[in-house]
Amino acid sequence: MSNNDWAKALTLIGISACVSYCTLSLSKKHSSGDLGGRARRNPTELKSIALGRVILKLPDRIPEEMLKRADQEAFIHGIVYPGDAEILRCGIYYKGFDSKVVLVGFMMPREVEPKKWTIDAIYIEPRYRGLDIASQAVIQFYANREASFIKLDKNDIVGHQVFGRAGFILNTKPYVDPRTSLIYNKWIRNPYIAVIIKDSPYFVEGSFRRVADAFYNQMVKILDEKGYSIIFDGGYMNEPLPDAELWIAHGNGEQKLHKAVRNDKRSDRDVIFISDFSDASEAYQKALKSAAASSKTTIDKLGPMNRPIPPWEHFETTRDLRGVLRSM
Repeated sequence: MSNNDWAKALTLIGISACVSYCTLSLSKKHSSGDLGGRARRNPTELKSIALGRVILKLPDRIPEEMLKRADQEAFIHGIVYPGDAEILRCGIYYKGFDSKVVLVGFMMPREVEPKKWTIDAIYIEPRYRGLDIASQAVIQFYANREASFIKLDKNDIVGHQVFGRAGFILNTKPYVDPRTSLIYNKWIRNPYIAVIIKDSPYFVEGSFRRVADAFYNQMVKILDEKGYSIIFDGGYMNEPLPDAELWIAHGNGEQKLHKAVRNDKRSDRDVIFISDFSDASEAYQKALKSAAASSKTTIDKLGPMNRPIPPWEHFETTRDLRGVLRSM
């Protein structure tokens, strides 16, 4: 694609806000014991879900009207307890383009043993469903907490998708409730998680989405074969990265990764900067320096709108990049 083609494509961009975390559930093929036999999604199916950011408030007092609506939902009916205001609940808030923060749902976390948490119920108001808000909420909740297992009804397809996109995998051993003898699917946190920090939404959404998704899907496929669950990060600088075994950054996301690495206290984490393996790196860095000089600023402070349009090689999984991913 020529530079003129890229310029035309940019003028057609329809940009929507990028989520804090856009996730795709993948499973570990070569594991043993508790990590066998997961439900799977197509590992090349990357769905970029946009439109806002999720904020959690714990503890929170949820309006009784919302609790009553939640208690009518099939798979959480009877465990919401609308009349009990003392139960620990976490409010799920949504911040859209208009900067308004709205309570859109809640979850009911519970510490089942010291420092290990499960989530008994999660509810999102119907008008806000389909935006991946529930998965984002789960990811944020477990960003600094250890996960116990999650029990889900075998017919709760939406629940399976929510926790699957949040880095959980289906355990081969079902969970039998000791009180009711009912059998549930048991989901556990995948110990092998990779976080991919995506480039600016200006270059991965709109007219660029197809080529960008194809690029990320190639990495996802390789990492899936290595057994990782993948969490996508939108690159917001003021939000921490989820804990993971592997951090990967692309384009504008590398600024956030550089900052995270400086503050990281773990010595065993693997880190990949995609520009180190890109054929477009040298030429694009020259263009970035020129744009920064024209704006009288530095590259790390150069806003997405002032950045040059990346060449097609910016979205290429080079042989070197594929090799390093396979070595993880």
